[in-house]
Amino acid sequence: MPSNYWASNAATIEWSSWEFYVGTLVFSIIAYLVGSISGGQLISKHKSFDLKEYGSGNYGATNAGRAFGTLGFIAVFLVDVSKGIIAAMIMSLLKKYLPTVGIFEHGNINFALFFVVVGHAWPIFFKFKGGKGVATTWGVGLAMNWYFALAALLIFLLTLLLTKRVAISSMSATMFLGAISPLHILINGVLVFPWSVDWFFVSTLGLLGILSIFWHRDNIKKIITGQKYNFEKNEAKKK
Repeated sequence: MPSNYWASNAATIEWSSWEFYVGTLVFSIIAYLVGSISGGQLISKHKSFDLKEYGSGNYGATNAGRAFGTLGFIAVFLVDVSKGIIAAMIMSLLKKYLPTVGIFEHGNINFALFFVVVGHAWPIFFKFKGGKGVATTWGVGLAMNWYFALAALLIFLLTLLLTKRVAISSMSATMFLGAISPLHILINGVLVFPWSVDWFFVSTLGLLGILSIFWHRDNIKKIITGQKYNFEKNEAKKK
């Protein structure tokens, strides 16, 4: 990457142009709709067993694994991770192949990707009942900066090894991803998409790291009070 890439890319953002705001809004809507495709809800419908009534009571990959086993975890995890990448690809293609449409040329993809995770947490297609956004945040991270995302995965695995708690590991990984995001302006290397080089990268990952604490607030209470989830066997999950 050229040393002046950050500056030259930032200079292309016309903050006062209506195209910037409209384009970013359109990208955000696209991201939200992609994020609203909930892997946990889909498997719940397929199995005729509502994950809301089991374990932690959310539709994320971890709870799907508790209810449906390893294959359930993998299926939901892959769907949730892919949403960030798919949304980034859609917006990147619009930006690349329809540059004559000003809103696509100037719309900010980094900011819009935040709404993939919002869609995951509050999916419009499933009565706004979603997961905590960990896998989807990691998918967004993969699209924005794959080596930061791999570093966050390492933090997750190390924390899980030490604490044996998925909630603590998830919060640690997403907060780490947000904390190291400012280093993005200093590191040269291969990026998945060139548009990721702007200040919205830092703000988006930073905000997702903070929101991870909010979305895990019930887990934090249980950890503090020593409560545990009641994982009773339910024959309905075997349908």
